[in-house]
Amino acid sequence: MFPNIKDNQYRQRQSNYPIFEEIRHSCIKELSQKGFETDVYLLRGGVGVKLLNKDHPSLAQIAHLPIIEFDFDYPGEPPLDQLNFFPLQGLRLSQSNLSSFSKLEQFSFRKLHLEGVDATDFESLEVHPLIELSLRRTKVESLHFLKHGSIELLFLSQTSTNDQELEYLKDKPLKSIDLFKCPVSNLIPVSQKHLEEIVISGTQVKDLSPLSECPLKKLEMRATKIKSLTPLSNCPLEILHLPGSKISCLKTISHCPISELNLIGLQIEDLTPLLNMPLQKLSISRDTLNEEHIEILEQLDLKVLHSPNDPIDQTPAEFFSKTEEKMNDE
Repeated sequence: MFPNIKDNQYRQRQSNYPIFEEIRHSCIKELSQKGFETDVYLLRGGVGVKLLNKDHPSLAQIAHLPIIEFDFDYPGEPPLDQLNFFPLQGLRLSQSNLSSFSKLEQFSFRKLHLEGVDATDFESLEVHPLIELSLRRTKVESLHFLKHGSIELLFLSQTSTNDQELEYLKDKPLKSIDLFKCPVSNLIPVSQKHLEEIVISGTQVKDLSPLSECPLKKLEMRATKIKSLTPLSNCPLEILHLPGSKISCLKTISHCPISELNLIGLQIEDLTPLLNMPLQKLSISRDTLNEEHIEILEQLDLKVLHSPNDPIDQTPAEFFSKTEEKMNDE
């Protein structure tokens, strides 16, 4: 899955400034001295703290730190009664057995990551001014609670979200949505003028036409029934993952500014469209290549080139060496 847009932007921007790194390291040092096992990450306006040990001290001891987000990365229910000490904007619960979302109503979260949480009273989330929400692997059945919100980033992979529920997302300022293995077939409700990133792998989507006018930069469509990329010809695509899809022609996206492309498992007869792309990273199956393909790949100014079972950061030189060795063996 693609990484979160805002998290990446915030962390990259702030990590460029030494003063923010000093703040982060200062927090790490104090947390460690007080007995907290953590990871600390930078956010706009403060820091996020990932708590790794369930038996950590009272959070009241660190209320003076500029913490605006907690990530409780351990099983069980987090100490929600201790969160009132902080001006929190975000909360992540990746292994929690939280029984009811109503326990969060005392807060006002802009970001919630609730992956795999057992609670089912999703309407209780309506009170939060949510910009970012992850409900991956939850039992969510309706998105009605988002009807009046302004959600921008939404992650619904491996849920029962269907076409009917996507209607609640119409006219939202959506920038990113993850529909991995959701029973959806129609992208019209999410084809917003702000949409930059979408995952539709494992869905029933057959047509990309609704995305043709989106400022789409990232698309992951593994194992789909889509046969044509033509609707994407005018999109500012930068990252495209196609493994397991029925795509066989790249000509229509040859002028997209694609820097990262995954073609593993695809039977692409003509690789010349790659020559028009500013590719930096290419994933492709070595077994599908012929001499003409290799000649084209050798003309690309790549930083990373790999096949299945190769290191993900493999250099083109290493790739061609392995390919030549394989051909000689044959």
